[in-house]
Amino acid sequence: MANYNFDYKGTLPLDFETFPEVSNLFEEGKDSNIYTGSYEIDGKHVLMPGMIGGSPLTEEQIFNLYDRGDHFGRYDTSEELKEADIQIHEWFKRLKGGRNVGMTTEDKIIDYLKKQ
Repeated sequence: MANYNFDYKGTLPLDFETFPEVSNLFEEGKDSNIYTGSYEIDGKHVLMPGMIGGSPLTEEQIFNLYDRGDHFGRYDTSEELKEADIQIHEWFKRLKGGRNVGMTTEDKIIDYLKKQ
C-alpha cells in the first residue's frame, strides 16, 4: 500500500487511475475525483466511494465493493470518519499539486491561457 502521509485505513488505492478527474455531478463547471458516502455497518462507520473510474456507483455496487473488502476505511466514530474523509480529499488536492483545485472549467482555461 502506498504511503499517503496520513493514517489511511482504506483498501482502495488513492490514485488518478482509480479516481480520475471528471465533471462534478452536482456542481456544473467543476471537476472532482471522488465522491464519498458513509454507512454504519456492523457497529463501524464505513467510508465508501460514490464513483470509481469516473462513473457513479449505485447503492448495490457500493455494497458489493464493501462485500469484496474495498472501502476508504472502517472507523469507530463518525468523527474519525469525517477526519478521514477530509484527509482523502486533501490527498487528491496535493496529488494535483494544488493546481486548478475547485476552479470552474472556464477558470481553468483562463488560468491555462495566462501561463502561455
